[in-house]
Amino acid sequence: MMQKQSQPIPPGLTVEYNHDLDVNADFTRQFQPVGKLLRQPVVLDLFYRYEREAKNYKRRFHLLGMLSLVSGTVALICVALELLVAGLGKHSPGLATVIIELVALASFCLLLIARVRCYRTRWRIACFARERIRQWHFQLFLDGELVEGLAKTPSTVIISGKPGAPNNATDELTRRWREFTENLKSGAGSLDDFLHDSAAPARMFHPVTPYRDPDIEGRVSCALATLRFNHQAQYSRRKIAHESPTAALSAREHHHWAESVASITLLLAVLAPAAQLVVLLAHSLRLIEDTKTWHTWLFAAALVLAVLSASVRAYRTGLTLPEEIESYEEYVTRVGELRELFLLPGGTMEHRSAVLKDLEIEAARELRRFLVLKGKATFIA
Repeated sequence: MMQKQSQPIPPGLTVEYNHDLDVNADFTRQFQPVGKLLRQPVVLDLFYRYEREAKNYKRRFHLLGMLSLVSGTVALICVALELLVAGLGKHSPGLATVIIELVALASFCLLLIARVRCYRTRWRIACFARERIRQWHFQLFLDGELVEGLAKTPSTVIISGKPGAPNNATDELTRRWREFTENLKSGAGSLDDFLHDSAAPARMFHPVTPYRDPDIEGRVSCALATLRFNHQAQYSRRKIAHESPTAALSAREHHHWAESVASITLLLAVLAPAAQLVVLLAHSLRLIEDTKTWHTWLFAAALVLAVLSASVRAYRTGLTLPEEIESYEEYVTRVGELRELFLLPGGTMEHRSAVLKDLEIEAARELRRFLVLKGKATFIA
């Protein structure tokens, strides 16, 4: 009996990232002679190095932040329970006090490690470098003269370390790539310049020059409609989707869950002291006798609920949930508008080039918003 061969999973059923840069051969083949520009191994190699670093530092920042937050929350709740025990006229074991102090110390140490190791900063630098590489790659197609020269180059290796004919297109692109990667080495310095220079998003890596060959420009426009416009819109929509294809909860679900829990626990924390009036009324009606015990329990409950509410809000702040959702919503709207302009029937080559430049400016602005937002991400302090 023949065994069934495992079939590859159809596209779309598994989430793929960065397929705008890591384009498959079938796609590039249909856009030759510019197809070889859509996937450049040298660019991809450096891109994925920063991608791995970004994921690594993000994971560490979130892990240490969450552990610190949970430890701090547990310590504060235990303090509230200690006050409850003391209020009831009992004594908590000495070992319990030591454990609470150790948990609080662990929370501080985890926070200190994240600060000293600069995981948040390193994550932002890696994200900055990764996305600037993506922008460098796509902004190349604004330079019609160079793209046409590269399209006519017989070699499939576009960025090369080997010397070629003087002033040819491959050498020019290689020179630009070396200059770009040299600037990336500044790390935090490059990031700070980008964030504090208001003109940075409008500054292109490549000069904007017109296409003279309508066929090449048409192939470029058709490819970028999918790889740049559609990918940017679809990625942002996926980030703010009501249901996440990659996680148990989407960003919206995280936000709604966190907001609901924080609001409910805060409301209950406020109602707990107010319930003292009910206790006094019940006592006046001789329904209960020991009001002190009720008062102690209600105050302890109020304190625990307030701690939980603050912790959930700190969790939401660490993930920058509401601001990130709002940012992606604005970006999706803007990209959609630009895509409609780009695909406008009867549009000229100059018109499409101008729209493509506007998209690159918008992508750079979105990157700035993201980096500023993540610079404020904090779980405790």
